[in-house]
Amino acid sequence: MAEYKIKANTQRIPLQDHIPLNTPLRVFLETSSICNFRCYFCPHGVSSVNNAMINMIMPFELAKKCIDDIKLFPQKIKLLTLSTVGEPLLNKKLPEIVAYAKQSNIADNIDLVTNASLMTHDTADQLIASGIDRIDISIYGLSKQQYEKNSSVKINFEEFVNNIRYLYQNKKQCTIVIKICDAALKEENDEQRFYTFFSDICDRISVESIVPIWYGLEYDFQRVDASQNIYGKQRITKNICPPSFFSLEIHANGKVSPCCQDWKHLLIIGDAKTESLHQIWTGDKNYHHRILQLKQGRSTIPACADCQYPETVVIDNIDPYREMILRRFEERKI
Repeated sequence: MAEYKIKANTQRIPLQDHIPLNTPLRVFLETSSICNFRCYFCPHGVSSVNNAMINMIMPFELAKKCIDDIKLFPQKIKLLTLSTVGEPLLNKKLPEIVAYAKQSNIADNIDLVTNASLMTHDTADQLIASGIDRIDISIYGLSKQQYEKNSSVKINFEEFVNNIRYLYQNKKQCTIVIKICDAALKEENDEQRFYTFFSDICDRISVESIVPIWYGLEYDFQRVDASQNIYGKQRITKNICPPSFFSLEIHANGKVSPCCQDWKHLLIIGDAKTESLHQIWTGDKNYHHRILQLKQGRSTIPACADCQYPETVVIDNIDPYREMILRRFEERKI
């Protein structure tokens, strides 16, 4: 029986005691920016902005180059995540990317987030054999009809559940995490049905709230709750975005952002095709992005001003330590 626990890691170091970091804690490698779902709360599902997205599969050679770059950091990173705004299983080279990263020993853990609609028995076998440490599966309905309503896709729900069961039964070292958005639990007894379907075929399970996390989207607040975070708690206003101080996002085209929410590529601080990730991490563009937040707040950065991710998803809060962190950054620059 699965443990009921939120998907986020709650065992976190106190960031204020460690930043500036000479090595990111987490690197996002966007193996695919394409998605086969059209969820109404995601840029992929909003027709007015979908055309602004850069939809592509990350080439294996670029992924390999990024993995090699991670070796250049002074320390091993904590987590390599092989997904962001797209569906990673669309990348046919995904198991090879996982295997190469594991063999390179660059991260304590390697994970990905998937809708699992493409999780065949063969795909599951390949991913497990590659050494993946964790697979997070997002559920968007409890029937074919609910999937069509929430994500505009038609799936064979029974086959979908059976494929996840196969993955769990053959998972070996891999942790399987399943979560559902509360917006999918609208019919009577849906929550109990969710646990009945999935609690015996995963290691961790939870229900998350649908909240506004993507900048540049106009949300229907009758369907999206802006008053709480994704874990159902009261949201806290944050003037500084913690992930930009401990993570890097490499988009499928090689462009690099300080944030995994930068779906429009408005915060580009480098290009992994022509620069090393270490150069980008320690470079002037990344430095100035963080200094601007520390001095003036993220509201002065157009994309960040409209982003609610730090308040709706991120657990860390470094606002109370702004002056101390700013002093450290300025001393290191000198």
